[in-house]
Amino acid sequence: MNFLETIISTPLGYVMEFCYMIVRSFPFALFLFTILTRLLLFPLNIKQQRSMVKTSAMQGKVKEIQQKYASDKQRQTEELQKLYAEEKVNPMGGCLPLLIQLPIMYGLFYVIYKPLTYILHVPQEIIDRAVAALSNVPANSMYAQIDVIGQYDTVVKQVPELANYGVQNMDMNLFGIINLGETPSFSNPSWLWLIPIASVVFQILQVFVMNFFNKRNGMPVTKSFLMIVVMPLIFFFFAFSVPGGVGFYWACGSLVAILQTCVTSTIYSPGRINARNEFRLAKGRLNKEKQIKDGRVEE
Repeated sequence: MNFLETIISTPLGYVMEFCYMIVRSFPFALFLFTILTRLLLFPLNIKQQRSMVKTSAMQGKVKEIQQKYASDKQRQTEELQKLYAEEKVNPMGGCLPLLIQLPIMYGLFYVIYKPLTYILHVPQEIIDRAVAALSNVPANSMYAQIDVIGQYDTVVKQVPELANYGVQNMDMNLFGIINLGETPSFSNPSWLWLIPIASVVFQILQVFVMNFFNKRNGMPVTKSFLMIVVMPLIFFFFAFSVPGGVGFYWACGSLVAILQTCVTSTIYSPGRINARNEFRLAKGRLNKEKQIKDGRVEE
């Protein structure tokens, strides 16, 4: 266990364990965990959205300065910095929340892909032996623990200690028909195919929802063929090489992200933010006029 996994994944692991104790089902615990972790990151998403909206609203003034001082780059930079300071906007403000999220997302992956470690607290020595008992799974596979649960009946014959930690009671079935411990196969059509399909559909839908709100709010839209088509298709085919639980997490993450985009883009739209700014400026003017009238400040 590396340092980052220790300081981030360990506390998040207790959250995942709490979710599992409530629902007693790995799929629903995973969905609940996704919601809770997204709520944890929600303040950062709001900050990122507000920064993007403010930056977008300033583009007219930015272009004006760039055209006015096109031949004087130093003056252009000074005027842009002055503009950002007056508007109280950090041009890198949209990137900072994303950078903060990266180590958290890194820690989340470990929690999700290691249910034996973080939910059932199986000792690492037993986990290593269980993974070694899987002839069709590489020892260093990130998804090996999910494979162990999915093939429990085979593994427990070689590693009987697994039964002492309740691995046999971990419910990996979604709606009783989809075993998220199994890996989808192109050669074996089953209900498990719904996981890769849902994963790619929600990812594409996420891009379209984001573009819808960005276009409505006068912000840049994503037109990249790579983002809209290629990346979802890569995830689709990749979902056929990993346990269903992994693809299910991707689908859950995209679904929650869609709902999150709807909320943040509606509450923190340019119109609403500009209205708040105008109200704040008007209130400031009224306060100053009142202070002048009372003789507390000079005109």
